[in-house]
Amino acid sequence: MTQISLKQIVRSATARAPADEARDKLGHFDDKSRRDFFAKIWPGKEAEESDSPFLRHYYRCCNYAFLSPEADAVASRTNSDVVWVIERLESNAEREDLMQSVTTDESVAKQLLTIALKTSLMCNIKIGAGGAGETDLDQRQLSWDHGDVKSLLKKAFPRDNKMGGKGRLERTFHARNLERFGSIQVVWTHNLLDHLRLQDPSKEGMPYRVSIFHQAQFLRHHEATNIFPEGLIQETLMTLALLFPGYVGGTVTWFKQQQKSNKKDLDITACYCDFLDYEKRNIETFKYWGDRLTILKQAYDEAEPRTILQWWNDGRKRERWATFWVAILVLILTVFFGMIQCIEGGIQVWKAYHPS
Repeated sequence: MTQISLKQIVRSATARAPADEARDKLGHFDDKSRRDFFAKIWPGKEAEESDSPFLRHYYRCCNYAFLSPEADAVASRTNSDVVWVIERLESNAEREDLMQSVTTDESVAKQLLTIALKTSLMCNIKIGAGGAGETDLDQRQLSWDHGDVKSLLKKAFPRDNKMGGKGRLERTFHARNLERFGSIQVVWTHNLLDHLRLQDPSKEGMPYRVSIFHQAQFLRHHEATNIFPEGLIQETLMTLALLFPGYVGGTVTWFKQQQKSNKKDLDITACYCDFLDYEKRNIETFKYWGDRLTILKQAYDEAEPRTILQWWNDGRKRERWATFWVAILVLILTVFFGMIQCIEGGIQVWKAYHPS
């Protein structure tokens, strides 16, 4: 476990003072500062337009801090302060050392550390009481009270498929069909802790909701780091490949529609993950997300089509589909021939009273 000495803390705190505080103001970027920001937190990655979902997430994290009682003190800090904290997090510094090294003001330290955690890990992590936590009560949240962040993440993401789910996830099992056939509403999340979490309807007749983490570029960056539990990032990318198969017609178009309705706040590269072959589509392959996939698959299989269009497009159970449409055809033909007989009967009656 990496320990930080007092000398290192003082030297690092001095070195992180920005040359141009106006340009480096917390939550604000010009072109140069944006490139510098990405160069430090995502080495080798250029800050392109496609990164806007990640930047929007960072802006939200800063805005939550600006709404806190410590807003004035937080507003005087810089993006470089956040970068410095992220670098200490990735070196696996312990919470107590970080709290002491960020600033002498404990409340401000909690705000900056929370911003850094939610930016670098995209997990809703709170530093004890206070901190720039999400206000959405539906989100899962972790509280970091002591120790290093790697230990916290290891507890948050256990490598244990408790439900023992088995079977293969067919190619029709993807996000677009969850809404089309399963009547399961897709809810987009920036909180990795909520990925694939299925929520019961809030009211009778309302659909299930499943949260999906879409930040694929963030995940690809962390493939080269070791802060998350081993294999978690790769497996999460596999779930995106499962849910957003770019090779399936209509997937990319559907995702872009979702992106438009969410004001470009979704990472389109989620549709361009690696292809999943037959073996990788087995639920047993997913050690971290297996239980949530099992629950989601059960809800998807049990859902009944609600509209005629859903019945027509639903190909999950071919026998049920054929039975339904044969019954509809028989009904239509019955009504059709019944109307013909009624018309013929009416004509005959009319002729009986008007023989000429």
